[in-house]
Amino acid sequence: MARIDVAAAKARDVRIDDLSVDVHGTLAAAPPRFESIPLQVRGQSVDESTFDKLIQIAERGCIVHNTLAGSVRVEVSRR
Repeated sequence: MARIDVAAAKARDVRIDDLSVDVHGTLAAAPPRFESIPLQVRGQSVDESTFDKLIQIAERGCIVHNTLAGSVRVEVSRR
């Protein structure tokens, strides 16, 4: 089982196993661009409320998310 550390989890000494993020894009008609970008986050070895909190922290602190959010809908969900 792979272990991946992310900043918010590592700072709180929270272990997340099998962490993955699936990213998809929904295209708009014209001009060619992404209309929305849904991200589905998965992980194990952490309780649901802690995992949800870590996702919220990552959303607020992510430079890419903050840059894109002004021009495209970025949707983060837990699978």
